[in-house]
Amino acid sequence: GGDGTVTPTANDSASSTIGSAGGSLATPSGNASLNIPANALNSNIPITISQTTEGDPPGGLIGSYEFKPDGLTFNNSATISVKYDPALISEGINEADLKLAYASGGEWIIISNSTVDTVNHIVSGQTTHFTKFSIKPPPLPYDRLIGNLNSVEVRSNGESLTSTNVNTVDGVITGYKWQCVEFVNRYYLQIYGKNIILNGPQGTNDGNKYYQTATTRGLASYPNDAPEPPQVGDIIVSEGGVHGHSHR
Repeated sequence: GGDGTVTPTANDSASSTIGSAGGSLATPSGNASLNIPANALNSNIPITISQTTEGDPPGGLIGSYEFKPDGLTFNNSATISVKYDPALISEGINEADLKLAYASGGEWIIISNSTVDTVNHIVSGQTTHFTKFSIKPPPLPYDRLIGNLNSVEVRSNGESLTSTNVNTVDGVITGYKWQCVEFVNRYYLQIYGKNIILNGPQGTNDGNKYYQTATTRGLASYPNDAPEPPQVGDIIVSEGGVHGHSHR
């Protein structure tokens, strides 16, 4: 709505045919919109905007929106705008630093000249092609405490990895600060008293090594087709897609 609030919808999509005269399109919620200038297209093209939750960028400010036809290019830049919920911005993040981003090759590429309307909570940016778009906040400052799980601290790694900056708990190196695998190692050490650290650089783990050598650390391995679903306390190991294994 006009008050800048984000209204989730189960199927927030819209379609229209836009030609050389240009035109605009917005989803029913108003969370995503598009403005194509005149002469950006050479002919009439059916345009669709639809929300998706697959492969969202980190930050959780809003889901992703697919602009189709995927790969469509423009003679002149089109403007894409996406609305966000300011209540979901992490402490320490400046609202004005939010960026529109697009998916490319499994990564989210920011549009550096994005603009932020902090009154209506909208991030806008220009593009010459269609793909999936969303909002990407800047990384949190390194070592920022962002929460805890059962008293085990979760800290920001600042999207950086320093090979010499490792964490130690009671003399045990749990891994690089503050990577995802380091948290799993530290959690099992603090909550279960179980050292599941495998051999690797500075005592860190590749996630799949949990499955490969689980029994050597007192864990039971269950493949995707296990007879029971994962339980609380299990480690879910992804292999880069929907495949995975759980350990306990």
